[in-house]
Amino acid sequence: MSSFKVSECEIKILRAYLNEHEVWLQREASRPAHPIVISAMDWATKNETVNTLQACAQIISTLAVECPHLSQDGERVAYTNNAEAGAQNRHRVCKCGSYVKRIFGGMVPDHVVEKLVHKARNEGKIEFKVLPPAEIVAAMFETTATSCMTQHKENDWSKDTHPYRVFENPEHGWGLAVLINWEGKITDRALVNGKSWVRHYGTPTNGAYSVPSPTLEAKLDAQGFTKVSGWGRLFIERIARGDGIIGPYLDGDNTYCHRIDKNTIQIGRGDIHLEGTDGFACCDDEDRDGQVQDEDGDWIDEEDAVTLESGEVLHQYYATYIERHAGYYRNIQCTEDWRGVSQLRTDCRVIQHGEYQGEFALAQELTPLTDGHAAGSIVLKTEAATASNGAIVLCDELEDYEASIKQEEEAAS
Repeated sequence: MSSFKVSECEIKILRAYLNEHEVWLQREASRPAHPIVISAMDWATKNETVNTLQACAQIISTLAVECPHLSQDGERVAYTNNAEAGAQNRHRVCKCGSYVKRIFGGMVPDHVVEKLVHKARNEGKIEFKVLPPAEIVAAMFETTATSCMTQHKENDWSKDTHPYRVFENPEHGWGLAVLINWEGKITDRALVNGKSWVRHYGTPTNGAYSVPSPTLEAKLDAQGFTKVSGWGRLFIERIARGDGIIGPYLDGDNTYCHRIDKNTIQIGRGDIHLEGTDGFACCDDEDRDGQVQDEDGDWIDEEDAVTLESGEVLHQYYATYIERHAGYYRNIQCTEDWRGVSQLRTDCRVIQHGEYQGEFALAQELTPLTDGHAAGSIVLKTEAATASNGAIVLCDELEDYEASIKQEEEAAS
């Protein structure tokens, strides 16, 4: 008797076609399938109980449209009953056993359904943890969430040579967010630093490789973690290996790094490229004593380097020291005042009248004229005076201004 295979692969193929016609299905298809459904499909396929093409087609088409997943209570099956319900984002909820019996009928016997329900309940119990740096490498040998960084046998990695050793220094803030199932197995993982993550991995099925984990992403979101595009400006350990260094595959858009010192590497620009899958990286080990890297990754002599207030390193040619702030700033941020002293542009204003008209002065050195022929202009306080009536005028005009006040008072009396 012939038997037919029911698997997620066939369901995804049908959904790929349906997705072109049903927008709501794209949303529903992104939800992980309920464990009871996966278990029932595996059992029916293994035991060859789906023995007609019609039955196989009916099961696949139903599951493709209904998208059965975990309900909000974390145990029962939630599914989309029809297109109208899908468009309105409404779900029906039923017990696990009832759903399997409705979909598979007698192809999965009742006593098997009971066992599958028990298994699904246990599999639904998962623990979220963030492993500390010291436990990262061991977890990579235990996890079922495969990727290029779990190819231990192919690359002859031991726990001493595994690429993820570079994340073990606790001062650098790395950790491994994981999901642990009821059997104690690490099924999902994501490298984290602080409250950030770049990529997550789940346990693949049907021979897949490097699959994402929507479940772990939901847990990360719930714990306040944020997805970032790359690990730029973070630090990892520099561990020598042969004529190079131990080098992991870095996910994200920052895969170039540079050496800080003999034990430390900083991610983001440089001559070390961490995008290989063999755990090894070539590096420029030229003697860099007495040199540092600037913000563009170029090496410059320490005696020519300055560190800006913002933390970036520049060649001193491109920076100016501001004495009143006791620090270096980019040349474009600076100017010379009327005395020839370097100042931050944001601290200064233009002198609008007087001997130094058109030059810069610190804001606290200036005052607006309130009267006289240049009233409204900004001038140096040293070139202004306060008249007896409180008006601020040019020093050169004060004597005439006071005389005019006196004349007005005499005329009024």
